[in-house]
Amino acid sequence: MVTMFAQYCSKPFEIESVEVEQVDGKVIVYPDLNDRVQDISVKKINQRIGIQVDAEKTAVLLNRMCLGTKIIDSDTIRVNIPVTRADILHFCDIAEDCAVAYGFNNIRKTVPQTSCIGNQ
Repeated sequence: MVTMFAQYCSKPFEIESVEVEQVDGKVIVYPDLNDRVQDISVKKINQRIGIQVDAEKTAVLLNRMCLGTKIIDSDTIRVNIPVTRADILHFCDIAEDCAVAYGFNNIRKTVPQTSCIGNQ
């Protein structure tokens, strides 16, 4: 969040850090402006979205969404999540970005394989 508003500071893009001492004595510096890294499974991405793409195509899709990627093997991609993408918290957020880049209209429409019986 701080990165989004840094341009409006009296000295643009200057972000000051603060040390926070926790109850146990551990000191943490905030804000943490380091990129986060998460390894994802191409197979799980395909299952979640309902598409069939390889690791290379998945990496290209994620790059379109400003996520850095490194292909580890045919099923694993290391995703670099920049500090400016505070909306990405979990695997499902990465899968959503992949689906957006792929194009929702390009995903084949299917009936869910699970059935639910609703009641009140």
